[in-house]
Amino acid sequence: MWKIESIEGIFDNDASFSDGQPVYNTLRGDRVSCRLIVKGQGFLDITTINETSKKPVTLSLVVPMLDFNGVTTDYVDSEALIAIRVLSGGNLAITVKPVSPMNATQGHISTQFRPFPDIREEDIALIDEMIRQKRIPYQNIPESPGKTEDEIKALGLQYFPFTPHSFQLAMSVYDWTTASFTRMVFMKIFEYTSVKPIEEGLFPLDENSVADMIWDSNWGTYNPQDRDYMNSFLMEPADDIESVRKQFTEVRDSLHRFSLAQNRLFTAASHAMPRTKGDTTRWLFSGQMDIYQLGTSRFGIEFLQCPLNQGPVGLQLVQPLAAATSGHVAPDKIVTTKMVWSFTDLLQDAMHYTNGILLAAEFPARESPVWDTAAYITPLSDDPNKTEYTFPPGTSFVVKSVATAHVSGTDVTVIHLLPLSDDPAAQADRQRVSELDLVLREVERYSPHFEKLVIEQAGPIQLPHRDNGRWCRCYEAMESRK
Repeated sequence: MWKIESIEGIFDNDASFSDGQPVYNTLRGDRVSCRLIVKGQGFLDITTINETSKKPVTLSLVVPMLDFNGVTTDYVDSEALIAIRVLSGGNLAITVKPVSPMNATQGHISTQFRPFPDIREEDIALIDEMIRQKRIPYQNIPESPGKTEDEIKALGLQYFPFTPHSFQLAMSVYDWTTASFTRMVFMKIFEYTSVKPIEEGLFPLDENSVADMIWDSNWGTYNPQDRDYMNSFLMEPADDIESVRKQFTEVRDSLHRFSLAQNRLFTAASHAMPRTKGDTTRWLFSGQMDIYQLGTSRFGIEFLQCPLNQGPVGLQLVQPLAAATSGHVAPDKIVTTKMVWSFTDLLQDAMHYTNGILLAAEFPARESPVWDTAAYITPLSDDPNKTEYTFPPGTSFVVKSVATAHVSGTDVTVIHLLPLSDDPAAQADRQRVSELDLVLREVERYSPHFEKLVIEQAGPIQLPHRDNGRWCRCYEAMESRK
């Protein structure tokens, strides 16, 4: 436990914590990494590390330490006071001292602020226009009150007070947690990213595949006859694939730029969110493909390394999963995502949304005590009960292994990933021994609770939970009852 005693070199109202609590004299726990935000300067992540040490030699103790943007103190007391001095050039001088005067041990740390993310004014203007047109957020979310605009604004001020565009950042994250994520995915994974760009950030599209995927959606209210679903693609309801293709041709450029702007703002927001501690969340899981009509044959195209990205334009972006996992997604390969990836820390939840693939991301064993690239976005979600972590577009992973698990009579491909950062020491993580065998056993013990509720229902078939805009195995169970 620790609290801020003083911050020198700034105005008091220029500092805030992402937890929304007062900066000074507030004891903060050790289960999260706390992000101090200083206007005009940057971020300071303060993270408690509990390491096992021998003090005295004959006794093993859990030794509390504090990490400040990757620089770690020596032993500190169970409660610590932190004094921060802001120097020029983003440098910081930090003193950590115990609350108890009986313990004279102090730590003196030098570190630097993490920089604020870049935000483009043209992206803000476009998102504002999409909000005005009611394209975002997703309209009339089924079985959900969602968040009001005032609630989203308040969360923006809490997490992104360093910019006048805090509302647009918060809205971009919130909208991702709705069915709008489908638009953000399609317009990224169907780009030929190895072909000359049309303009900065925009690559030619496999247009027929995008239109086909919009048309093939057919679960719940998420179908081309639904006004709100088609509104999210800047279109009107359609009764046949030709109508979807015609409309897509007309809105393609606007939709493409809309997606680019929102993905860039989402990425900025993701970098600005507080980090997740690795010692409390060692594994993150994602059930794929959670847009069911993509099928496993479009998993491989989600990466910049996919050879199909070279085109030619018009070549259908589709690849058998076996070809991907024996090629650019094979063990020891590095893959880089085109799109946002959502994960949870609950394996059972990820399994409920799997459509043939389970991603298991393991915390990297290196100096940083936090997941450098994963942001915990649940507070900004349309459903506060949906635990969600996200990796932004452009995140790189080492593929550690590809395995097959047998679940309820079907095979699930389990892909073990290790996130990479710019830290050269991360390369050593490729050799580590993990607990993947334990994960695989848990996968095979998956108990389809919600699916059983669907099958055992008497009378009209109903979804036993909110679908959060994503296909889940309940819809498969519903089909089996028809």
